[in-house]
Amino acid sequence: MKSLSTEELAADPPKLVWLIKQGEQVSLAENGKEIATVVPGPANQREARPYGLAKGQFVVPPGFNAPLPDAVLREFEGV
Repeated sequence: MKSLSTEELAADPPKLVWLIKQGEQVSLAENGKEIATVVPGPANQREARPYGLAKGQFVVPPGFNAPLPDAVLREFEGV
């Protein structure tokens, strides 16, 4: 894990972005004490996900597409 002080970050903000893009976790420190850890987000998914990833994990209830009751519709519409 790389470490940057808040002074280093203020002097060169793109350095943090560059480190994150390289896959580094970065510890931010102020007065020698760690105040935050910045971690890279998940990689951008470039391929389409296959259908059926959650097959068998849930069941759509029989009335799922039925119209909502009037009382519920009024709540949504604020009437």
